[in-house]
This record gives sequence, structure tokens and C-alpha cells, in this order.
Amino acid sequence: MITTVRRQGKYRPALTLPGGELAVGRWPQDLGTTGEAPYIANLAIAVRGIAEVKLAAGRADAANATHVWEVEPVKSWRHGAQQAYAYSAMSGLSPALALFGNADYLSIYLEVRDKMCGLQLWVWRQGRFELTTSRVSAKIVYRP
Repeated sequence: MITTVRRQGKYRPALTLPGGELAVGRWPQDLGTTGEAPYIANLAIAVRGIAEVKLAAGRADAANATHVWEVEPVKSWRHGAQQAYAYSAMSGLSPALALFGNADYLSIYLEVRDKMCGLQLWVWRQGRFELTTSRVSAKIVYRP
């Protein structure tokens, strides 16, 4: 459940983790407009979560009551998967990876499905993130 806490003179969104700890983040609309920030903001809004969640040893890109996400360009997807698993271990939430950029997502989906237990794969398509759950949904790649 997302609540609001006052930190450093500002009201910030917070999430109660399964272990009872409070993880504080940022409102999606407070993120910048360059790099990964617009993608992180879009994902946080889509999953009804918070952005840039501060954990014990790092900052997850987004989280809600059930999952923690790492948002990466498609070329860095393996590194993003490692980060998602690390954030999952720290928070007790399920890992998820959100990718953006043009690529053949089918090969990535198959590797995630077969070798990376429990990792959800989300892909940026036509201005929003979509959960990839099958070979068909992974195969369809929209190019700008």
C-alpha cells in the first residue's frame, strides 16, 4: 500500500515492504524529462506505484505492492535483470524488468522465460509499457 510521509520538508510517497520496512520514493511527475526518467515515470503511473524507491543498498526505478522494477534500454537488459533480482532480494517484492528501444524481444523473452525464474518482462510499445507473457506478444515489435 502506498502512503505519504514527510521527509526533508516535502511529502513523498512511501511503500510498506513485506518485511514491514518503509521504502520512500518520488512522485512520477517529479522526475526529469531526459534519459530513463520519462520511461520510469510512465511505468510507475501504469502500475500504480512509486518511482526511484530507496532501498537498503540502491534505488529501484519503480515499485508497487507486489513488484519492483528496473527500467533499462534494451541493450543493457542482462544488467537490468541482475539489478531487478538484487532489488527483489532487498525488498521482498517480485522482480520485474522493463525495457525500451528497438530489438527482437522474442529472443530476450525466451531467455527470461527459460533461465530467469520469476522475472517479469515489460516492453515499451506505442507510448506505454506492456507485460510480455507469450511468444506472440514478444514477437510483435513496434518501431517508431
